Amino acid sequence: MPAPKALLLACTTLLGACARDPHLVEWQVPDTRLVVQMPQPVTTTSKTVAVGGVEVVGVAHVVTFDDVEYLVVQQAIPPAVQEQLKQRWIHDRLDAARDELVASTRGTVQREVGAGLPTPEASFLGREVTVLLPGGRRQMIARLLPTNDVYFQIVVTMPAEPSYEQRLYATRFLESGRLR
Repeated sequence: MPAPKALLLACTTLLGACARDPHLVEWQVPDTRLVVQMPQPVTTTSKTVAVGGVEVVGVAHVVTFDDVEYLVVQQAIPPAVQEQLKQRWIHDRLDAARDELVASTRGTVQREVGAGLPTPEASFLGREVTVLLPGGRRQMIARLLPTNDVYFQIVVTMPAEPSYEQRLYATRFLESGRLR
């Protein structure tokens, strides 16, 4: 292949790879201390849910890019529920959060590992759960991160067999969560 054609092919390949870059930028979840590396623009929705018999507003922030959904969910933990949770072991609370995630997606747990949410002072213990969604064509990886007063989920949904770029940016997003 002559040099100009080879150079053109290399540039085209490089530009194609760059076109799948979601351009993750540092983004602070409104009204919280949580910061993540997230594509833009972010769409926000809210829904009222019951937590321990108390109605609270759950807020979801989402971006879809290159067949990957990047999602951050925040849900305030009411003071009465905070007191109840202090009576339960963190692993029991994380098991309950995992069970709720699996029930809501009707998926199958593929993997569970510990995950943390770093802060300037310490770190909150959490869990990363990989769920194969019904049909087997998509997977969800969710970091379940309860703090003292807010429950966060940092989530990606992507093909069960993601491309290199999809996996790379999903991992970067998941691992970027921290509290200021």
